Amino acid sequence: MSAPDPDADPPSVGAPMGAPRGSARGGAAPDLRRFIRDVPDFPEKGILFKDITPLLLDPRALDNLRRAIELHELDAASGTVVH
Repeated sequence: MSAPDPDADPPSVGAPMGAPRGSARGGAAPDLRRFIRDVPDFPEKGILFKDITPLLLDPRALDNLRRAIELHELDAASGTVVH
């Protein structure tokens, strides 16, 4: 499996999650949620599995995640980068 192009839509089993963009610092916040795939009914019916493999395979997205965590700019419950 190859890493997704950070400028293209990620591969998706279910509908990819969207995210608002923008930053208090003037730049566009990285949209890390587009690297998380929804896999419905896995491992069993009624469960929505969040596959982070595309995020782990993209060095730039993974670095953005690391920076967001370091700066405490990540809302862990929703996966949204906040400022």
